[in-house]
Amino acid sequence: MAEFSNSYVFVLLALDLVLFVWAGGLLVLRHRKKRRQERLEEDAIQSAMEFRRLPYEPAKIIHKKYVDELCLDQKTGRKAYFVVDFVHDVSRARRRDVEETYDRIEFEQAFDILRDLETVKGPVRIVLHTFGGFSLASEMIAGALLNHARKNDTYVEAYVPYMAMSGGTMIALAADKIIMGKNAALGPVDTQYSGFSAKMYQKLLAKKNPSELMDKNFLVANEALLDWPFAIESALNVTNETHKKQGLDFIKTIAGEEHSPPLPHSFRIMPEVAVENGLNVSVGCPEIVYRIVDAKRQMMKDVPDPEAESRLLSKVSKRDLWNFAKPYFRRSAKAA
Repeated sequence: MAEFSNSYVFVLLALDLVLFVWAGGLLVLRHRKKRRQERLEEDAIQSAMEFRRLPYEPAKIIHKKYVDELCLDQKTGRKAYFVVDFVHDVSRARRRDVEETYDRIEFEQAFDILRDLETVKGPVRIVLHTFGGFSLASEMIAGALLNHARKNDTYVEAYVPYMAMSGGTMIALAADKIIMGKNAALGPVDTQYSGFSAKMYQKLLAKKNPSELMDKNFLVANEALLDWPFAIESALNVTNETHKKQGLDFIKTIAGEEHSPPLPHSFRIMPEVAVENGLNVSVGCPEIVYRIVDAKRQMMKDVPDPEAESRLLSKVSKRDLWNFAKPYFRRSAKAA
């Protein structure tokens, strides 16, 4: 009887071992298959985006995927950041039927970010791709980011893969740190009045008598000169201290201070120039930031199909993304 019991226990242990090995093998095969599928998905999505052939709906899903990834902490894999993307249609051809696209920084965006920051406590990552926009809206956003970091004892990171000019630079300067692409550019933050800076109006009034100017130009010039010192003060007030420590003189220059060297509003501030002049800038944007901007840019190139969008917004898994991007990838490859 004892021998039978021992044999029975041995058989059970052997079966357990076989099942354990079998289950482990299945897990390894599943993991390998999953990793291969993920690589195929990434390759297909990236290749399709590089060919710039993705329609609105897949571009929107891919944009959301990368924004969600940027929210994660790389070490823990958990959501740790609140991400805002100011990716604008710099072709200046905004279609009103695409609600997610703007061609500049507008007050509606400012109101949205102010409202969002009231409920956010942790660090913020902001992705910028813009020519700028309304100065007051830019100041509101920059001030809100600065106050958020101070109030919650946290920090803000600004990513500039391509460019953030004018009001975009003002928002970037509110961040504790700016991460720029190696060929990206910032720009002056001097307020423009009907397309010209206060310095230009100062030169105009010095050169011509008021009687030689049209009433409108004369009034705009005086309004610009009246607002000038307040605009410079506002720009400095919404600039983070990390940039002021060594870059205060440069910030005053790009803000258009009266005795600073004149700069055209389209002047490109490259990363090395920003670093040399004391701004807290690092060079080298993560690949995911480029993908966020590129996906949003493709959304702006196509008109959305409401039915397709409602049908596809629920499909956000990696398998769905792969199945969705695959046909466009294949068409692009054939076209190439």
